[in-house]
Amino acid sequence: MDLKSMAQSIYQAYRASPMDLKSMAQSIYQAYRASPMYLKSMAQSIYQAYRASPMDLKSMAQSIYQAYGASPMYLKSMAQSIYQAYRASPMDLKSMAQSIYQAYGASTMYLKSMAQSIYQAYRASPMDLKSMAQSIYQAYRASPMDLKSMAQSIYQAYRASPMDLKSMAQSIYQAYRASPMDLKSMAQSIYQAYRASPMDLKSMAQSIYQAYGASPMYLKSMAQSKWFQAH
Repeated sequence: MDLKSMAQSIYQAYRASPMDLKSMAQSIYQAYRASPMYLKSMAQSIYQAYRASPMDLKSMAQSIYQAYGASPMYLKSMAQSIYQAYRASPMDLKSMAQSIYQAYGASTMYLKSMAQSIYQAYRASPMDLKSMAQSIYQAYRASPMDLKSMAQSIYQAYRASPMDLKSMAQSIYQAYRASPMDLKSMAQSIYQAYRASPMDLKSMAQSIYQAYGASPMYLKSMAQSKWFQAH
């Protein structure tokens, strides 16, 4: 089925009075729990449908979160499919990232279950974070995202069973190796996030070291960043 016209119709129908996506999301999840839906064509069609006039993801994001608050959705198949859908022609995550951030700015989303699921999804075959990292950075370059709540949630998610930061660190580094990221705003936010309740940097430091132990990280761009020079 050509999901583009369907997606456009659903969006237009609920633009004025948004649909409560909770029951819909739960039903779709239950329907494909045993035999997961191949989200690639759906994801591509939805993206194409709103490329010109992007959908306001706020109500959708809030509803999906509420739907799985009690019994968290197993994001593995969804995450893998969405990634596969945009691997060839990467999705412009800017509008999505901004909308998700705006949706949870006031009432912060509990990222723990989402972070754990995304990590589990790519533990065996790690996700190429390059395009995602670049898009998220570009989305907040002008008006930087407050990384405090996100950083705290991700840390809490892996406090008991620490995340293997190796693949993530390598991907983020590779993403900005050619056109280095301005680490100032990110570094400041991470520092501010743990200033009051300091993060146990041991596991993070060990992972970052292990990630670049064999092929050392080119620390020049990091050392040259204004934040490190100022401190």
